[in-house]
Amino acid sequence: MQASIDGYGNVYVGGGPNVGKSRLPFTASLVAGYLPGQRIPAEQELLTGEVISVGGGVVIGGNIVYSPGNGVGFEEGFFTPQFGVQWSEAVHYATVPFKLPQLSAACRR
Repeated sequence: MQASIDGYGNVYVGGGPNVGKSRLPFTASLVAGYLPGQRIPAEQELLTGEVISVGGGVVIGGNIVYSPGNGVGFEEGFFTPQFGVQWSEAVHYATVPFKLPQLSAACRR
């Protein structure tokens, strides 16, 4: 199970099968994601649909994320010890009533 929020204030939830390795009975991560390039992505390009991600870390780590039709993105952040591959499907869940400037800035990275 995963939850995400984009720079437009949209909240998404998703999940799917994964294969990985961890020394712990659970894994968790807190990451910031971005799309390469200088353009700001349109709201419709973010987070919905199928996603395949590969990554991991120990305290600090990252993921490479591929979404058919939307291209490649990157995530960096904090991880419990883990490495894996995941296929997931994300759906729009809600919209928060305010924008979070630091998340909006991450979309412009």
